[in-house]
Amino acid sequence: MKAGSVHRGPVRNAHIRRTLFPGVPFPAVLLRSTLARHTLAGAAALAALYLLTTNVDAGGNHEIAQVAALACAAAGLTVLAGRSGQLSLGQGAFMAIGAYTAAQLLNHLRWPVAAVIGAACATAAGSGLLVGIPTVRLRGWFLAAATLVFAVGLPLTAEHTPPLTTPPGLGTTFPVERWQAWIAGGTAVVVFWLLANLATGETGRRFGAVRDDEAAAALSGLPVARIRITAFTVAAASAGVGGALLALSTATVAPGKFTLTLSLQLLTAVMLGCPGSLTGAAAWSALLGLLPGWLDDVSGTAAFSHDIASNLPMAVYGIALIIAVIAFPRGLPDALRRLRGWFSDAPGPGTAPGPGTEADADADAENV
Repeated sequence: MKAGSVHRGPVRNAHIRRTLFPGVPFPAVLLRSTLARHTLAGAAALAALYLLTTNVDAGGNHEIAQVAALACAAAGLTVLAGRSGQLSLGQGAFMAIGAYTAAQLLNHLRWPVAAVIGAACATAAGSGLLVGIPTVRLRGWFLAAATLVFAVGLPLTAEHTPPLTTPPGLGTTFPVERWQAWIAGGTAVVVFWLLANLATGETGRRFGAVRDDEAAAALSGLPVARIRITAFTVAAASAGVGGALLALSTATVAPGKFTLTLSLQLLTAVMLGCPGSLTGAAAWSALLGLLPGWLDDVSGTAAFSHDIASNLPMAVYGIALIIAVIAFPRGLPDALRRLRGWFSDAPGPGTAPGPGTEADADADAENV
């Protein structure tokens, strides 16, 4: 080996990086890749999940698992509503299909957890395909009404699932609730990673083209009906995964868990978090997922009757949805950005007039 040959590889790689990306640091080159950014964000989410689950009690881990299940369904709905421009009130029904599929496979076939989640995803996706084909020509609130009929008319029965057990490698004292939170949170990270890459790839661009102008998309050769059905199927598959996670975390699948309130809850999370934003859907899913527990505490403190307490979550979600549609059509984050920009552009007291004011006009006239 010649002298100096040991360093030839690193020097050559550095030369290639400087040649291909002049003036750009190597970490920045990685961040220019959408796939790399999404992968880093997913790794950070997994690290945050580990830190969070190891620092909360069993009840906190149970809530994390339920929020992760809701976030999966909300992520699919935000792709459907924000990327392809379709409105659905049947996301809760697709969650029910995924949950019942998971319950049947766990009770009768004893499938492993990964296979159960995959089967629930496939079953819900097939159901979404069957619903999306006849409703492909419906738009706006007509599509929402059709999916509402599907959600209300879906027959449901109560099922119990066998409780999850921790793997032997984790020991007998490992909390089951933490294992449930790991399964639900890890699956949610995978779902968000897949949807983020789908939304920023060619499929997402096709969704956006159909959403912006269907006529122009059809004239450019895009199969509009197929694209709309694909978006509907993707949203249903995400809801099926969420339903399976909900069944695994609660060990009970009952009709009361998949009412119209659940669909309104998911739609409210999407509208408040900015349709099309996966981050907003995740954040508002966490907030609205914890809201029923807070409302139960309020009902108990205020001594509300059973009828009022049972209908209070639906009323809150409905009011929040109406406010979001009227006041924040592009989501609450966009409204906050506009408000911050308005305050930053407004001149403060004693501030000299800016460009384009009467003072500038008078000064220009004197100079002329």
